[in-house]
Amino acid sequence: MRTGKVQWDRRTLKIFGIDPVAPVDLDLFFSCIHPDDPPVVKSALERTRSTGAEYVCEYRVLRADRKTIRRHANGGLRREHNGTPTHFAGINFDITERKHAEDALRESEVRLRAILDHNPAPVFIKDTAGRYVHVNS
Repeated sequence: MRTGKVQWDRRTLKIFGIDPVAPVDLDLFFSCIHPDDPPVVKSALERTRSTGAEYVCEYRVLRADRKTIRRHANGGLRREHNGTPTHFAGINFDITERKHAEDALRESEVRLRAILDHNPAPVFIKDTAGRYVHVNS
């Protein structure tokens, strides 16, 4: 934290689509983030820096090959024995497939609800306890 130096392992560089010999800094990191997402990432980093809370953030990365991937990041501050922050350490997870599956499920639910709600015949769904979960108009 004192030097502003950023270190990524080779796998993270590959995930972000960055040349392994490229110098990595925060500017490069933010240049990889989807244009809509830096405020979310900066807010999470600032919350961690100011309060010491765990860093938790989801954001999109625009790789050099123009592929968009979704990331979930966890991390936190590491401190000296007197409490002075020395560095930030974290891990990133690729959640692209999970997000695609969630989007597909949401779209499927919207289509199903539209079919049920616009069906002229009475349609209802009950749960295993016999309670009505959905009844069309």
